[in-house]
Amino acid sequence: MATYWNSDHTLPIRETDIAIIGAGVAGLSAALALQGAGVACVLLEQGDVGSGASTRNAGYLMRGAADNYKAAIDDLGREQARDLWRATEDNLKDLLALGVADVPTFERRPSTLLAYDEDEASDLQCAAVAMREDGFNTELVTSGTDTLWQHAPPRVALVNPDDAVVNPARLIAWLRGLVTVPLVEQTGVFEMREHEQGVLLRSSKGDLAARRVLVCTNAWTARLVPSLPVQANRGQMLALRVPQGVRLDHAYYANRGSEYIRQAASDTVVVGGWRKHFENDERTDRLGVTIGVQQGLEDFAANLLGDRHPVSHRWGGIMGFTPDGLPRVGPTGDSRRVWACTGFTGHGMSLAHRTATLTARTMLEGGPPPPWTRPAR
Repeated sequence: MATYWNSDHTLPIRETDIAIIGAGVAGLSAALALQGAGVACVLLEQGDVGSGASTRNAGYLMRGAADNYKAAIDDLGREQARDLWRATEDNLKDLLALGVADVPTFERRPSTLLAYDEDEASDLQCAAVAMREDGFNTELVTSGTDTLWQHAPPRVALVNPDDAVVNPARLIAWLRGLVTVPLVEQTGVFEMREHEQGVLLRSSKGDLAARRVLVCTNAWTARLVPSLPVQANRGQMLALRVPQGVRLDHAYYANRGSEYIRQAASDTVVVGGWRKHFENDERTDRLGVTIGVQQGLEDFAANLLGDRHPVSHRWGGIMGFTPDGLPRVGPTGDSRRVWACTGFTGHGMSLAHRTATLTARTMLEGGPPPPWTRPAR
């Protein structure tokens, strides 16, 4: 957040119909939906646009959640698992309809879940059967030709053939370019006061009166709506400089989604995860990296790529997790003045655009929340 000395000192407007707090994928997408409906709204962002997890992830526009379809069915039930998987497919379709294919670095690339132990291999086989029964295009494979298959072939892999990848910072810049409503960066909201006419927001640049508020702060939700079960978790990543000949054809997930690796450029591979090995330490909203997680990522990558390669970048991002892995959406109280769209549990790239778009429409038109979400109260 900016100080007094290097920022604009006041908000450009003092009242609006809807105030959106948080300008990541969810906040930008909600703003697009509201501006399309002709609603006066303003976006407030505590840092730079997308400076949270929205620009600090691996850039997977994938189907599903981190673990496999069988695990989702076991945890959520068949119907909700199907709704969740379908929502991630529709999320990409919606982005394509907006023109995401023109974003530099966007590429259609399969995402593939790797099973290195017998239990996960069995789960992936069950997942493939259930996915086909539910109309999802998928394939089980036991061989491949890229670097990972040469050095660390899994027992079996489940392929999502219609997925995509993108540089998340480029995605955010593209979404930002579509937004025409006022967007105020370096503006933290530290208090919300409901009253008969709406909500008064106290921010670092002054007060803003809004008829309604949509909280899209994900990892930082507890600061404004402490009643919601959204826990901040840090995810760490690194980038490797790789020589010619290293090739990853798919965007890979391993160890039930705990680790992930993909090629970002011909000379660069990005790697993330290892959080579950240090779960208590990574349950934080502090940016940065730690020796233990970063060493684990280097070892993981070396095993899959067959060699160690120099690290060019290390970073972390803060995600908002919910106990069941489903976003929290809807009004946070009986007044229906403060709404939330938050808690994407590491899958904001695959879920946030569609979820926030539908949440914004529900705020305006009424109706049920998206079926892959839980109520925000």
